[in-house]
Amino acid sequence: MSPNPPRATTPTCGSEEVSALYESPFTAPAPNGPEDIFSEADIDVLAAIQATAVPEEETR
Repeated sequence: MSPNPPRATTPTCGSEEVSALYESPFTAPAPNGPEDIFSEADIDVLAAIQATAVPEEETR
């Protein structure tokens, strides 16, 4: 009987500086950064979300 595969977990909070997306480990699947995965329009949407996001601890 094989063991169950590990489950992926979703972080409940946290953020990352945009510059980190151009460094390891993110460059393994996308050597040139998020532009390798997302369209320019998608990146604009993600940037807008980041700009207006409020950390969880500030919403309490």
